Amino acid sequence: MGGEIAPENSSGGSGKGKRLWLGPLALLGFVLLKAKVLLTALSFANIGSLLFSFSTMFLSFGAYGIAYGWSFGAMFVLLILVHELGHYVSMKLAKLDPGLPVFVPFLGAWVKMSKLPENEALNAWVALAGPLFGGLFAILLVFLGYASKNSFLVASGNVGCLLNLFQLLPTRPLDGGFIAPVLGKWQLLAGLLLLFLLALILSAPMLSLIALVGIWPLILAFRQNKKGLMRMKPASPMARLWLGFGFFGTAVLLGFFAAQSQPN
Repeated sequence: MGGEIAPENSSGGSGKGKRLWLGPLALLGFVLLKAKVLLTALSFANIGSLLFSFSTMFLSFGAYGIAYGWSFGAMFVLLILVHELGHYVSMKLAKLDPGLPVFVPFLGAWVKMSKLPENEALNAWVALAGPLFGGLFAILLVFLGYASKNSFLVASGNVGCLLNLFQLLPTRPLDGGFIAPVLGKWQLLAGLLLLFLLALILSAPMLSLIALVGIWPLILAFRQNKKGLMRMKPASPMARLWLGFGFFGTAVLLGFFAAQSQPN
């Protein structure tokens, strides 16, 4: 990308070789210019958003397929898609006007919402919906894999559990970073201690990692007077209680199935 194209030899035919390159390069530049104009025009229409979403998804499929094999590439993109659909559906239900998922190879994907939630609790539930949808799908793969004695499905479910557990890490821009700060300080302390304990019992290192990363938002929660870190309407005590059950319950469930589906 950043280098020069050297001629095959330094004879008098070098000028002719350069002229031979000019034609294809000019044509390529023309095509890219037209494609940019077309994509810009389509971006203002729904069909443009749909085409852009699918194109990024297939680009990710190609990248993962080349790197890890086509079967795993397809399954990994599916796992990411289900996770993002959790965000999308929750945003739709909350009338936050979400866009379609956009994929970036080896970085994941995201769903952009045009409207901000009115309160911290709703924002946190939207964040939790991704790991919840994606995690339940991963657990389903584990069940189907064991039922059919299909090791590929079991391994895919294990990857899905770990993927969604990673998203629960309580640090931004991951989903957990939008959930943990909303919880009450004593609720967060109790949940992190529970994760440490279950990590030892279940031999689930991801649970201990979530608990370790959660120490920082716990310190911030004890330092500040105002509950939560969002510039939104604070969550009610009951909303924080249910959100805590959802957050830590999802983490424990995924940690359990990730441990059970580990390859021997």
